[in-house]
Amino acid sequence: MLATESALGYSQVLATTTGKSLKGCSIVAGLRNLRDREGYFLADAVGEGRWLLIESGLSFATPSESAYHRRFMRELFGLQIGLHVASQDLKDLYVTYEWPVCCMVRHFGGATPIEADGNDVIARAGGMPIAVRKKIGRGGIVYIGTPLGPLLPSGDREAIELARALTEASY
Repeated sequence: MLATESALGYSQVLATTTGKSLKGCSIVAGLRNLRDREGYFLADAVGEGRWLLIESGLSFATPSESAYHRRFMRELFGLQIGLHVASQDLKDLYVTYEWPVCCMVRHFGGATPIEADGNDVIARAGGMPIAVRKKIGRGGIVYIGTPLGPLLPSGDREAIELARALTEASY
């Protein structure tokens, strides 16, 4: 259900953006249950020059889905993703984004930390990195450790500005 809500949010933003949006970029909304074949397809696309915007769906994942997702992201993309932190355990209700625009967006369902480990940290929640941009091969990924898409249909101005900037960014 989360992936559907996220995809709906992004599609609404895309319907109102300029023609330069999503140039060479694909959105994977609410990701928590990636199958091997799909994962390898995405990894190949990244190596060939595509950028992926991956929005974590771990806020609503089972423990086994979470473990599989973390392992797969490490193997495919070299991301060290931590254990999900529930909303009530975060120090701050907002995620501070530093790229592609500087803004603060309320988090939805907590956050999943990511080790910076040479990646370009683009957002933090409660001081911990939760979003990174990483070049891989001729492409790369932007991994966001908290759902953004479900905030978009509600008209959250900062979330919409961020989503629009993410889809129009020059990666």
